[in-house]
Amino acid sequence: MHYHEYHSHKWARTLGSAVRRWRRATSGPDPRELHRLYHGDTDQPDAVFPGLRVMAPYWQAVEGEMRCRFDCLYEYSAPALQDLIRTPQAEEEVARFYSWFLSDVGRLAEKYGMAGALDEPFRASLVSARSDPDWVKHLEELNADTAPAVEAGRLPWETMARWLRFCAARVANYNYHMIRQAVYVCHVLKAAGRDGLDEILASSREEFGWRVSRLFFVESLPKGGIDDPGELVRLGRYAMFSDQDLNTEEVTCPAGEEARRLKTTVFYNCMEYSIFHTVSHHLDVDYRQAGLGICVYCEEHARKNTMLFVPPSYRPTTCMEAALGLGDDVCRFVTTLEPADDMERFMLAQSKLYGEEGSDLP
Repeated sequence: MHYHEYHSHKWARTLGSAVRRWRRATSGPDPRELHRLYHGDTDQPDAVFPGLRVMAPYWQAVEGEMRCRFDCLYEYSAPALQDLIRTPQAEEEVARFYSWFLSDVGRLAEKYGMAGALDEPFRASLVSARSDPDWVKHLEELNADTAPAVEAGRLPWETMARWLRFCAARVANYNYHMIRQAVYVCHVLKAAGRDGLDEILASSREEFGWRVSRLFFVESLPKGGIDDPGELVRLGRYAMFSDQDLNTEEVTCPAGEEARRLKTTVFYNCMEYSIFHTVSHHLDVDYRQAGLGICVYCEEHARKNTMLFVPPSYRPTTCMEAALGLGDDVCRFVTTLEPADDMERFMLAQSKLYGEEGSDLP
């Protein structure tokens, strides 16, 4: 593998699980297996399977997020730094590192039983890493073909293979945008140093946080058929298991602290870390400095989600206590929830997401 399998390629384990579930459903009498394949299986908290219907729009949203990460870094850079990503050297580096990822896809397709769907012609179509302008139509067609087949207890392999290709294409595209971001960050560090990167991140993190929230919750997910508030909550709880291993615990502090609550989420793998670690190593840059280009935005994304989804009866504070991209063993995010009337924060967040300030979607 060119990239660390555990960190970069849980997507393949997830799709491999989908193939195994499809095979069990077609060879066994249990009609619930197809339902779990499509709608998800959350019976085991440490082995959540999000389901085809959730993981497909999630990966479409993540493709947009990774493009957004690059765009924010680029837009808030000085023109002289922007030129760094357009040099023949940088373009060659992006193409080379992306070809490594596609090579991994081929090996993983064999390993996880997807070779029949992710064949060589399909992988060759990914080389351009172009977003699909008709993804909404294609996803609607997939859902329209799958929902009645699941109810009937018979899902053809041709339909299953279309799901695998839809998902794998989004995964490949989002890794392309991560690779481009990693190459850019490394060249910024070489040209402007740590202070130069810090300045770009400090000026762009707020814009990134709201822009990516609008992309997820106003743009990609509703268009992908996830528009019911209850489904958004479900997606928030389970979709990340598509490509991440994580655990969330929430505890209530002693009674003397007015029911103060602590929510801790630990991520054991990180796709961005894997990409940045590999790229920075080959470009002779300290990955812990390059990792700032991941982790500052991740912390801001977490803060904005907290502002949006914590009810106004609590005042939340979110911080990143550890990060793989900065040299730690895990990524750890801790949110403190203090009982309080925090309606102002809640309404401001909704305004940023849906109101006039959020009307110019990325």
